[in-house]
Amino acid sequence: MKIGPTKGSADPRDLIFALAHEIANLLAGSRLEAGLLDPGAGAAELQQSADRISETSARAGSLLALLRPLLAPEAVAPLPIDALELLEGLRSGLDESSDGRVVIALKTAALVPVVRLAPDSAHHLLLTAIWAGLEAASADGVLRVFCRVDGERVGFVVEDDGAAPDLDQAGELRGRPLTWAITRAVLATMNGRLFVTRDEPAGRTRVALDFPATAG
Repeated sequence: MKIGPTKGSADPRDLIFALAHEIANLLAGSRLEAGLLDPGAGAAELQQSADRISETSARAGSLLALLRPLLAPEAVAPLPIDALELLEGLRSGLDESSDGRVVIALKTAALVPVVRLAPDSAHHLLLTAIWAGLEAASADGVLRVFCRVDGERVGFVVEDDGAAPDLDQAGELRGRPLTWAITRAVLATMNGRLFVTRDEPAGRTRVALDFPATAG
């Protein structure tokens, strides 16, 4: 079942304003978390707070990295990239606290054709999809990242077990729908496409970033 916005595009200025507001909310949350830290709390509680602050900072960093391709799409330069290289690079952008919740299926990239994309932009788009997926997932849910090939296109898929996104909210520029709108706008600069689908029997939501394959 297709659940995400599939056509049309938001005004770049609206996306930038909404993105700035989203980042401000994330940083305000981190500041509040830090302000509520109790020096007398136990080690486990302090670690949980530190993990949440670290995760929020990493998420805000990936969103900030998407300002450049939104403001200057002409600067996005697609290159032939090995799919495995892109998947391997994701772990470096994730917080350690997410290690047990994110499975990056590197083997799915083994026989994937070389992909044409802008590596830095694609990296942060995928990280943004991962952070949003973790937020949507159940408390003990595991998020999976993998590659798939469809003809002459290669998809990088982020799959979670969270509840199906509310269709009534899909057009609003906040939260997960905002990440979809930003992703769609940035992907357009490199002949990429966004697919958001729901596998209801399996209870899984899939966000796929789709790129053209290339001979190298």
